[in-house]
Amino acid sequence: MDMTTLRLNNILLAIFILTIPPTLISCSDNNSTGPTYNPEIEFVDGDLELPQPIGGYSTFQANLRYPDAALEYQIEGLVVINTLIDKNGIVKESIPLTNLGYGTEEEAIIAIELTPWIPALRRGRPVDAWVSFPVQFSLY
Repeated sequence: MDMTTLRLNNILLAIFILTIPPTLISCSDNNSTGPTYNPEIEFVDGDLELPQPIGGYSTFQANLRYPDAALEYQIEGLVVINTLIDKNGIVKESIPLTNLGYGTEEEAIIAIELTPWIPALRRGRPVDAWVSFPVQFSLY
């Protein structure tokens, strides 16, 4: 693969992230200690809005890169990152749930942390929220 093809692969990777939306794990009005699943919080009469990247998901995509090692060994697959975005839109913690390896989890976390976020809203008020972000790494 030449460098032009490698750069194109980064663009293809960014397109794939849009096919799998982020999922809310939990939210609260105060700092939580870790990702948990609480259906009472997740589905509260439709009054909860997920965190959104400022500028849309293209902002996240611009920060995402395919790791060199993963390119070299043609590694493809899904990485899932649980992330705490606080009520100020600041990424406080990111935990990889998958182990694809070759730097994929690290690059997904870097992209999430570099992206500015609009916080989750519950009944119109900003809240802390743990969100699960699926990131698909694909070469073709």
